[in-house]
Amino acid sequence: MTVPRFYFSMDDDPQLYEAVGYGDRWNGWARPIVTAEVLVEVAEHLDRFDDEMSHTLTFDDAGVATIAERYRGGHEKYAEPGVSYDSTLEPDANGHYLLYLGLTLNMEGDD
Repeated sequence: MTVPRFYFSMDDDPQLYEAVGYGDRWNGWARPIVTAEVLVEVAEHLDRFDDEMSHTLTFDDAGVATIAERYRGGHEKYAEPGVSYDSTLEPDANGHYLLYLGLTLNMEGDD
């Protein structure tokens, strides 16, 4: 049995990431469902290409993922006291994560 593959990209970036499916769209943008491995790739991509904020991904013992965002490189002055910039993603029953991080993501091969 062949498992269907889905792909998505970040707006203005040609790199493709694999998804296991899609959730409902957000403001017209794709919300892919991904494995923990792909979630790591996405967080690493965000950290590499965001000059303003760092992105650190951690998982707890239950598989709950947290992406901690912190201002860096002189941008700390924009941080609001007491405001959390962390995003928490809970895995579904299959250990997959719905990317609902407010990212502008595109479905690829979706004709």
